[in-house]
Amino acid sequence: DDKKVKEIMRYISNNFTCHTWIPNDGKLIVCTDQGEIMLLENSGDYKMVLPESPGEGFYIECIITYEKGFIIGGENGQIYIYQRSEEPKNPYHKIATLVTNY
Repeated sequence: DDKKVKEIMRYISNNFTCHTWIPNDGKLIVCTDQGEIMLLENSGDYKMVLPESPGEGFYIECIITYEKGFIIGGENGQIYIYQRSEEPKNPYHKIATLVTNY
């Protein structure tokens, strides 16, 4: 319902840094400057902030999809790899964190 979405969106950064469409399911992933990874329906309707988003002010700079999910990159050369899951409340699990010598 719209009231619930507006209440949630008040706490999410509106400084969007990157986005990508997820092939095969038509969902949209939108990232923010505060480390939030949002999942949206193909209509653009808000669905959720992914529970395993980096958060804590982590500036997400880029995102790319791969066969099983997506990869984000951000501050200090950190890379997070996410894989699709069958859990409705956590549709993508963080499966790896890489730190490059940036």
